[in-house]
Amino acid sequence: MTEFRCPICRRMLINSVKICEVCSRETRAKLAQIPQMYVEAGAFLIPGKGGFGSSGSERTIGVNLAALGFRQAADLLGILTAWVEFIVEERDLAPANVRGTIEDRVTDSCAFLLRHSPWLAENELAADWCNEIALIHKEGLAATRQFLEKVTRIKCPTSLEIFITEDEIGYENCGAWLTLGENPLDPVECKRCQREWTTLRLVAVALSTPGNEILLEPIALAGYLEMELTYVHKFAKRHGIEKIGKKYSLNAFMKARATLSQRDTPTG
Repeated sequence: MTEFRCPICRRMLINSVKICEVCSRETRAKLAQIPQMYVEAGAFLIPGKGGFGSSGSERTIGVNLAALGFRQAADLLGILTAWVEFIVEERDLAPANVRGTIEDRVTDSCAFLLRHSPWLAENELAADWCNEIALIHKEGLAATRQFLEKVTRIKCPTSLEIFITEDEIGYENCGAWLTLGENPLDPVECKRCQREWTTLRLVAVALSTPGNEILLEPIALAGYLEMELTYVHKFAKRHGIEKIGKKYSLNAFMKARATLSQRDTPTG
């Protein structure tokens, strides 16, 4: 007897569904939360409301940038609209009444998709449906600061004096691992050299120090470099940047962008 399993979680499938009831239920729950996430993300665009901004010239990791991207809703509406149109075409329905402001369109699209979610669970593209709604939901969590992927450890870049000979003094980096907190503005103290840093300053110094590599999850990388999340993966593939675990090297992205910038600079 042939066993049919859910492509998402590998549970046994019953009847004609293409994904299991657990994954279907979780997808519906995520879909129902997206309109409220869209509203809540607006609060993080207000100065002082969750932006990891800096008064200096250093760039930020950018939680407020995640909120901005989610509120602009290019990827969000693109994915939702594509599924609405797919259902209308496949089920030979009248065009869906999705119009008005972006908030209205997000709300109406999610409501339409929720009504047709049982049909989607039986469709050949059910796994794609689950994965794409999960992607939107993950972006919503980052935009509303319910979830923040970040650099977790960086080597301390403090320059320490070392005695080479009795008459010669050299310098080397401390190199102790620093564990970073959730807020990039919070102080981070090195247990070895007692130097105090902030996450923002550590990222800036690490980027300018040869040999230091910063690994970021795609969503954090998108915020730092002000890229669309979907473009991060395309950029990495185009420039041969491979994932290290689930993360990309920020240094490799910066180097690739610098190379592109040099190509575009006119020569005399």
